[in-house]
Amino acid sequence: MLTETDFLGANLCNACFDYAHMVETKLKSANMAGCRVCGVSAWNLSLDGATQSNLIISRKGEPVISVDDLEVAQFVCLFLQSDKIQEVINTIATRMVLILGCFRERKDVLDALRDGLNKYDYIPIIFNIKGSGGRGIADVVTSLSCISRFIIAEVDDSCDLRAEIALIFESSPSVPILPLSVNSFYEGSIGIEGLLSVLDIYRYSGEERFLSEIKSKVIDLAENALEENKRA
Repeated sequence: MLTETDFLGANLCNACFDYAHMVETKLKSANMAGCRVCGVSAWNLSLDGATQSNLIISRKGEPVISVDDLEVAQFVCLFLQSDKIQEVINTIATRMVLILGCFRERKDVLDALRDGLNKYDYIPIIFNIKGSGGRGIADVVTSLSCISRFIIAEVDDSCDLRAEIALIFESSPSVPILPLSVNSFYEGSIGIEGLLSVLDIYRYSGEERFLSEIKSKVIDLAENALEENKRA
């Protein structure tokens, strides 16, 4: 267990960190060249200036596989050793839908979105902008949009997502964005009309109706837009 351990400037060359738990471990300017890191659990590390060359991710006695980044090592090791992870990654890459919004007190909206998308074998990932802290919103939005099949963005008078939608279009221009208004009287502009991937606002007026329309008004439109964007 190496949680919050400070290895500032340490010479760790060829050390064995197989199956170590490294959470918020400080490795700034440390030399990790040639370390064994099979099965390492690494989260939120400090790696500025660290030497990470030839990190060995294979088990002892197996053909040597190495990478040059500790956080990448964790991912590749997990990917190689777990058939389930490979299946999950392939599924996420083709079925994940990002739901972006403020969702202050509208649990019915989230429930309807989840139920509707799950019914058609999509994986809903909800990012509630309201109260988001820590890692910057822009970074999270950009990262999630890159692995999303399409995006549903809540828009109303109290939830301005123009900046986030512009970021999505810049980083993932072929990913369809469906603006969703839970207020049928919302007439505001989302500021990005006319962009290739942005569809017309879908006006949601009730959970029952939404569930009956999600295939034709949301999924089919987004899938058609995705195919058109691929051909463009």
